[in-house]
Amino acid sequence: MTLTVNKDLYRQWRQNLRNHLCHATLDELHAELAVTNDRDRCWPGSEERAKWIQELIDEQTQDDLPLPRIHLNGSGKDNLVRQLTDSSGDLRRALDTIRLSYPHGRDYYTAADGTLTRAVEAHWERLTRLEKLIDDFDQLALAISNL
Repeated sequence: MTLTVNKDLYRQWRQNLRNHLCHATLDELHAELAVTNDRDRCWPGSEERAKWIQELIDEQTQDDLPLPRIHLNGSGKDNLVRQLTDSSGDLRRALDTIRLSYPHGRDYYTAADGTLTRAVEAHWERLTRLEKLIDDFDQLALAISNL
C-alpha cells in the first residue's frame, strides 16, 4: 500500500513539476536543473528529469543564444565563462565611454532643423544595441556556468 501511494504521489509531483517548468523562465530552469543534478540523484527518473529540463533550456535558448556543448576537447566551461565575463566587462567600460559622447545642442545649433533630434536618436540606438550585446554575453556566461 505504501509503495503504491508513494508512486502515485511521485507521479503527481512529477506532473505538477512538468506543468510548472513548461512555463518557467530560463533562470528558474537553470535553478531546477542544479537542484536535480545535486540533490535528486536518489529519486527514480532523476536523470530523465535532468535531460528533460536541459531540453527545455535548450528550447528557450535555441532562438536567442546557441549554447556550446562542454566536452574534453573544447575550451572548457570555466574558460568560456571567464572569456564571456571579461568581454562583458570590457563592453561595459566601452558603454560608459560612449555615453560621454552624447550629442550636445551646441554642436548642432547651426545644422538644419531636426538634426540634433536625429543625432540623439542614433546615439540611443547605438547604446541600446551595445546594452543588448552586453546582456547576451551575460546570459551566455550564466547559461554556460549552469551547464
